[in-house]
Amino acid sequence: CGETPPVVLPITSCIIKRIIDVYIKMLAYFQNLPVLAICCLVLSRTCTITVVAFTSSPHNNAFGTKYRPTLISSSQPPCHQHTTTTLSLAKDYDEYIPSKRAAPSGGDMAYIRPNIARQAEIYNKIRQVGGVDCVNDVYARDPKQEDFWFVGKVSRCSGIVTINQCIARQLNLIEEHATRVRPIELGRSFGNIEIWVAPGDTEFQMSQNDPNIVLTKMARYVDGCENIPNDQVGFVAEVVTNHGEGFRVVRNGKDGTVPPYLIGEG
Repeated sequence: CGETPPVVLPITSCIIKRIIDVYIKMLAYFQNLPVLAICCLVLSRTCTITVVAFTSSPHNNAFGTKYRPTLISSSQPPCHQHTTTTLSLAKDYDEYIPSKRAAPSGGDMAYIRPNIARQAEIYNKIRQVGGVDCVNDVYARDPKQEDFWFVGKVSRCSGIVTINQCIARQLNLIEEHATRVRPIELGRSFGNIEIWVAPGDTEFQMSQNDPNIVLTKMARYVDGCENIPNDQVGFVAEVVTNHGEGFRVVRNGKDGTVPPYLIGEG
């Protein structure tokens, strides 16, 4: 019996698993099927699988001790045949590998879980010591839109750090979160989003369009803000729980005041 030339095909791990699952299920019902040997070699970006299938007589039991599959030479009887098929991934196969993904930008304010959790913990510690006077509510705005979206709160060591330094130091974290909590409204404006702040814990007054609560626009960068220790500023991200509606207000895009037509229209 002559050998069948190797066949090279692209394959993924999910295809491998599917082949094995199907074959195991078939073996559960038919014990005289060919014995399948799979040898898998996984390299960094290649996966080579050699499949050797042996056909046997109906008297052979794939689960028993009477039959021991071995490589069959061409000199053996024609009732025993083997086919070798090699399936491999090309080196240039465009497959997503998480370990190869570049680290997100932003340094210690990159939008990753450890940084988000750390700044939230610092926010709570500063607030416990300094109270609401150390806290500001944060709103994000697309420069082309009139809506100001609530995206979280910041706290700072007020005797050392100004509110604009606090925002500029954590800008990457704040802006990244804003685009995720409002991907449609703010996502396309990443890099140009305006950050505005209001006095701490004034969401209710803002919702009532209280003219005494005015938003203040923050500069995206303040000289020396990168030198401020991250344990002197904190940020707790807004979590949208009202079916994705979030909280937004309409304000004057020039000075953050309540438009006259909205005063008293809470």
